Amino acid sequence: MFFIVFGVIALRRTGALGRRRWPMLGALTYPLYLIHQTVGYLLITEFYPTVNTHVLFWGTVGLSLLAAYLISRYLERPLAAALRSLLEMGRRAVGRLHFRT
Repeated sequence: MFFIVFGVIALRRTGALGRRRWPMLGALTYPLYLIHQTVGYLLITEFYPTVNTHVLFWGTVGLSLLAAYLISRYLERPLAAALRSLLEMGRRAVGRLHFRT
């Protein structure tokens, strides 16, 4: 199944699945990976005795996704552009250096 899915993606036969929302969801994976354990642990240990477990679980999932979106949108994108500019300036500076051997 894995090879079929990536074959469809590589051949650009995704149709509606290849629209803009899917790359945005893909961009959430790394910030979600970084924060899900911390957010989940904090919320579940704080509210477990008093909040319904289903509400607590889905609320934690929702808040983790929201936090990942905010990090992706307001931190990663702007910082990525700035970092790209810095790396390009560094590459140009190194290109102008003359090394003696």
